Amino acid sequence: MPQRRLGRSGLLVDFINPVKRALQEGQVAWGVALPDCSDILAKLSVDTGPEFLWIDLEHRAYGPNEVRWVPIICRQADVSPMIRVPGLDSNWIKKALDIGASTIMVPQIDTAEQAKLAVEYCKYPPEGSRGVSPLWPMMMNVDWSDYLPVANSETAVIVQIESPEGLDNIDEIAAVEGVDIVFAGPQDIAASMGVIGQPRHPDVVEILNGFPERVAQFGKPAGITDVGFEHAARWRDVGYRFINIGTIAHLGLDGATDAFERLRSGQGG
Repeated sequence: MPQRRLGRSGLLVDFINPVKRALQEGQVAWGVALPDCSDILAKLSVDTGPEFLWIDLEHRAYGPNEVRWVPIICRQADVSPMIRVPGLDSNWIKKALDIGASTIMVPQIDTAEQAKLAVEYCKYPPEGSRGVSPLWPMMMNVDWSDYLPVANSETAVIVQIESPEGLDNIDEIAAVEGVDIVFAGPQDIAASMGVIGQPRHPDVVEILNGFPERVAQFGKPAGITDVGFEHAARWRDVGYRFINIGTIAHLGLDGATDAFERLRSGQGG
């Protein structure tokens, strides 16, 4: 089914998720995170050239209403709005998708059953149980008749593993159909191992180093987050394929842009 169509406004609408596109082409999907719920910061962030913008509704004080324009800013720049919801909750997932997210991250996934629910909540029937009433198409002059038939294929589902139980069940979780990326949460893995605040502890790093290979057995890419070029390049070399490199507040606009150029050119850490 074609995923590039003329919308009601006469503009070409692209329903090809930039994250999925990069992964299908054998590339790394690079991202930056939104440091605060600001449309200006969102615009500056997407202008650095990522595949996705990390919009965090788990650990930030704001909700869908405060960031409602950010996914549209992302879509206009051919960047995937990646929203991390607070947990495995169909209402949060539905709201995130309806304001325009094309990639959803669900934290604290410990079992295959939870991973299956994450997929179900992200997909329209018959593949899932997502309710039908997306808001963002109206704001971009996109017809439902254009978006709805390709919504399921556009949406990427990320499950985040952060606990010993999740690590024990990683094979079963990675095998779940509809899970696109299996994400390692360094801070929470460190906390669960008794070294809270030490994601670079040798025991944590050992687990993180082996993470991509474990999920790759099931044809799934691994994801991780860190700050800056050096660490991002290292995780790329370990095998991670979905990597957040921080925020423009951490890196500065020039630093983020330069990091993407160097990483894509294959320069070392």
